Amino acid sequence: MEIKQVIGTENTVYPDALAIRKTVFIEEQGVDADLELDHQDEDTKHYVAYVGGEAVATARLKPLFNKRVRIQRVATLKQHRRNGYNTQVIKRVLADARAEDFYEAVLDAQETAIGFYEKMGFEVVSEPFLEAGIRHRKMMYRLDD
Repeated sequence: MEIKQVIGTENTVYPDALAIRKTVFIEEQGVDADLELDHQDEDTKHYVAYVGGEAVATARLKPLFNKRVRIQRVATLKQHRRNGYNTQVIKRVLADARAEDFYEAVLDAQETAIGFYEKMGFEVVSEPFLEAGIRHRKMMYRLDD
């Protein structure tokens, strides 16, 4: 598996990230396209995992204030789930954030994914809330531990 990372939308990797997100969030989960395509892609870092040249998983990293980052748009194509691809993507995202001296990563996890993130060391820090009609919980990961 190869993980490519780019900033913004003017590159050859971003269209692969967007295709995965459209398939998973819009087509599979029924998220409104206007919510998914939130116009924040131009200034965020995009990660795409490739297996045999095929884009299979993605995530987005957005810097916040006070040396914090937000992990967003984590998705794996259905036929490639349970192969550890997103685990590798999240590990890479966290390593890059740590190398850039961020101290904390946060994300809004769909409730069905909480166990996945907890195994990676994230902690639930909120009560359930709805985002795009899907139950989520805010989670946090300390990068300076």
